[in-house]
Amino acid sequence: MLIFTLPAVLEGGQVDALGIAIVTMPLWYSFGITFAAALVIGLPLTAILRRWDCETAVNYGVLGALFGFLIPVMTFGIASDWLGLALTLAVPGTLAGAITATTWGYWREGLRWASDPEPPDQPAKPIHDLIH
Repeated sequence: MLIFTLPAVLEGGQVDALGIAIVTMPLWYSFGITFAAALVIGLPLTAILRRWDCETAVNYGVLGALFGFLIPVMTFGIASDWLGLALTLAVPGTLAGAITATTWGYWREGLRWASDPEPPDQPAKPIHDLIH
């Protein structure tokens, strides 16, 4: 959205408060939706994945992409007759959900590894053991 609003602001040659608001509004809108989805969907999902002991960045990323796709489709595709708009918004929603959830998943993996008293079992390295 920023690509479409930036030329409209810069066309006049002046950048004022209204111009900055026009340019940054899509970013704030996207941030708000992503943050709300992370709280409403991500935190309960964290509790579920932790209880099932399957917290990995891949699991978070796949589920984040799935919910990032479903939110616009369910909002616009079911509530109205705008399936084309819903599928158009599903692409950035999928990316935002996948990136946000994967980042959260890596952070959760880091917490788990930092709090685990024993390091994970390493596979045997017979060639390395023969050399050293």
